[in-house]
Amino acid sequence: MDAVSLDKLKRLHTISLKSKTIVDQLRHNLTSLIGRDSVLTAHDELLVYECDGLPQHKLPPRAVVFPRSTEEVAEVIDVLAHMNVPFVPRGAGTGLSGGAVKHFR
Repeated sequence: MDAVSLDKLKRLHTISLKSKTIVDQLRHNLTSLIGRDSVLTAHDELLVYECDGLPQHKLPPRAVVFPRSTEEVAEVIDVLAHMNVPFVPRGAGTGLSGGAVKHFR
């Protein structure tokens, strides 16, 4: 992680853990990095992403992000790692195996 990303993470981490839920913190951190228009967290927006081409296994994500560059992808993954939040990369969501859906084990 370069110094710029580390500084960003330190600034983002200043949000109070006592007054915000993990989803609120995640939303704040991601929108601060890549912009509000690139982060979905509203329930109705997330329904489209609750499954791939296999609709038998539906599980809506807590957030969906649309990074616009390799650098933004790296920054998003840094934030997720820092917050200990797992992620599932997703392409078009046309697979028939449930691979684009989070799983609990």
